[in-house]
Order: sequence, then structure tokens, then C-alpha cells
Amino acid sequence: MIERWASPFRNSVAATVLMAGLGLASPVFAQIQFGPTSDPGAGEDVEAGATIVRGHYEGDGAQTDWEAAIRDGQPERVVEWRSYGADGQANVIFNFYQGKLMHYAIDSQRRRAGAGQSDGLVSTEIELFFDQGRYSRGHKTVDGRAAQPNDEDVRTAQIQADAALQRVTVAKPAWQQTQKGTTNFSMVTVPDTQGPSPETRRLAGEGEQIVFRCQDDSLFAILGAKADVLVVAPPGQDPAVLARQPRGSRYDYLGNGWAAERRGDDLRLEQVTGRAYLCHHPN
Repeated sequence: MIERWASPFRNSVAATVLMAGLGLASPVFAQIQFGPTSDPGAGEDVEAGATIVRGHYEGDGAQTDWEAAIRDGQPERVVEWRSYGADGQANVIFNFYQGKLMHYAIDSQRRRAGAGQSDGLVSTEIELFFDQGRYSRGHKTVDGRAAQPNDEDVRTAQIQADAALQRVTVAKPAWQQTQKGTTNFSMVTVPDTQGPSPETRRLAGEGEQIVFRCQDDSLFAILGAKADVLVVAPPGQDPAVLARQPRGSRYDYLGNGWAAERRGDDLRLEQVTGRAYLCHHPN
């Protein structure tokens, strides 16, 4: 069980000033500290001597503080404290080894989708273990009752772990440039990709669109209302339009160096280079 709900970011004076002064705007703000953290409760999250990166982001209905431990240029652990307001809260831990997810744990109290304010919060605990990024075993409880982790639990853990790594990676230039032994905090503004650009949406066509969010949390794919084209939006590149392929073809959509296979809420993207991405449309 993950017992500590209080975020060290919320307990820090610098962070309080930062969040109050900036109003928790959409950009992510990351702070960098070298050496052991001064927060008395952070020992369970960060080992002494690691580079500590702290930040905040908003998305998926939550305001989230995060803290990452970096050693030898690689994230070893990322902890997130998510607040959903009256709809609950969650504490999440990701452990990595050489960039691969090894362990994921979440302790949440959330209101079920569609439930009223009079309904109670559902307590869920999930712990998953991975071998070089591949799920190996785990356990789950819902309101104290044992349950088996399902494919959605594993997929969610992997997607969220990739997103957590991406946030740390975007902040990397700041903490790489700061010299070890510095006692002051350094702050960097990190752009938070909330969704596809208006241009990408326009290419997908008018009407209701389905947006798939891919593993690294900055790559999107949009399926237009007519489902005749799929638009892929790689970060820092022009959108790519993929045409729908005839029934029985190997790929459902193909074009401009990309290929895609859709299976319900899941989408598998491939580049001509052979790199593949797993994307998901949240219900």
C-alpha cells in the first residue's frame, strides 16, 4: 500500500509561491534540486544523492504534483500526487531500470464515472511488476476485495509511465546544465501538450472526432467523423494524413510514411523506420 498522500511539492515554500503566483496555468513547471532533498518525508521516494526534479501538470481532470529521482542521467523513480477535487485523489509510483518500467503502484480514492456527489469514493490499490517493460505479475484490490489486474490496468500503467518519462525528458536540459552541489533551485517552464493542434483537427474533417493519445503522451492520432482518413500529429513535425485502406488490407490506414491498425479503442502506429507506437482512446 502507498501510505503517504502529502506531496513534498505542496509542503515546500518555493513551490507554494510558484503555484500561487502562476495560478497553476497550463504549462508544467519543474524544479531541480541536487543532493538529498530537505523534505523529511521524501526518504521513501528519493534515495540520497540523486538529482531531484519536481514539477506540476494538469490533465485528465486532475492537478498533479510529481517528483522524479534521476541517477546517472536515468530516471529511477517518479512519484505523482493527483488531486481530482471532490472526485478523489491518487498516489502513483513508477520505478524504472535503464528506462524500462519495472514497478507500478497506485492507491486511489475515486468517484465512479457518472456517480453523484452523494455516492462514496471507491478505493483501489493496484501493484504491477514488469520484466524489462513487459508485465509479469501483480495484484489488485477494490474496496478491500481482491481482484485480478486486467489488460486495461497494465495498458494504463504503461501509457502513464511513458508520459511520466516524457515529462522528465522535456525538463532534462535544465537539470543537465545545473552544476552538482548547487543548493538553490532552478526552474524551467515545460510546455504541456494538452492535445492536437487546430491544424491537425482541421485535416481530420468536421464533426465528432476520435483522438488517440500515444505512448509518449506527445504523439496524437485523430480519426475524423467519416473515418476515411487518420491524421497523425508527431511533435515538432507537420501532420501526416493516412488514407483508409480497402477491407482485407494489412493496415487500416496508410500514407506519408505511416501505417495504422485499429482495434476498438486501441491504435497501433508504425513508421517506415520500423518504430511502433501503441495509442489509446480513453472512453
